[in-house]
Amino acid sequence: MDPIKVYKTPDAKNPHQLFKITDMSTVFSAHPTHDDVPHRHDFYTILFIQKAEGQHIIDFNTYDLGQRQVFFVSPGQVHQMLESKPSKGWALTIRKEFLETHHIDTSFISEINLFRDFGDTPPLTLEKEIFHSMEQLILQMRDCIEKSSRFHWEAVGAYLKLFLINANNQCVLPQHNTPHSPAEMILRNFKLLVEKYYKSEHQVQFYADQLFISTDHLNRTIDHLIGKKAKQFIQNRILLEAKRLLQYSDSTAKEIGYHLGFKEAAHFSNFFKKMTGVSISQWIKNQAI
Repeated sequence: MDPIKVYKTPDAKNPHQLFKITDMSTVFSAHPTHDDVPHRHDFYTILFIQKAEGQHIIDFNTYDLGQRQVFFVSPGQVHQMLESKPSKGWALTIRKEFLETHHIDTSFISEINLFRDFGDTPPLTLEKEIFHSMEQLILQMRDCIEKSSRFHWEAVGAYLKLFLINANNQCVLPQHNTPHSPAEMILRNFKLLVEKYYKSEHQVQFYADQLFISTDHLNRTIDHLIGKKAKQFIQNRILLEAKRLLQYSDSTAKEIGYHLGFKEAAHFSNFFKKMTGVSISQWIKNQAI
């Protein structure tokens, strides 16, 4: 079940392409009505915005578009750009295979803490000098691609990693101080497991067993690093997917509940109301308003 529009590759005309840089104004012009529908990607997206007007909605959080912003959108996140006129800037779309091939592994992506699987995903707003220096890296990437010189993709990978490092250095999102500590390793592996199994496994015990630690140890570690217990993290992930499907699909609440691992429709309804404070039907009405 995935009724939400999904883009599988950065370039529909070239399904084997792993990396693409696009002028954002051309994306706006490509849509006759200029209406972007809610959708998700199977790849990473970086929106490097010089100037824009409108809103960017990411998983039910709305951010005003402005100047010198950088958005980082993870695979699977549902987002929608509502532009009042063509935005100026660049869109970088990157398949996981490109990152792996050019030595930008999942541990690095996790440690820089720019891409969020879910939750609040605010943009970076950069000072003018920093913004221009990072834009030069994008232009160098684009130049490498256009010239297709020997080892040009290796050069693009190197520039991309430098871009991400520079962005991380400017990041005001919460950062962890010991990225290679055992606790960080537990957090990273826990997140990967939740993303893989949240539709079928809702209990903390399952994840603790997979990590070969006790539930107490897992809870203390997750709480220390991100300020919430493991169970809350799992529940938030289930709730987000429930909201996505309730908002953007034609599936019934019963079908969605079953898809998310609830054996009884009543169990899903109770879970949703406990997490949001309102019934499923009321939440849908509120969204329509």
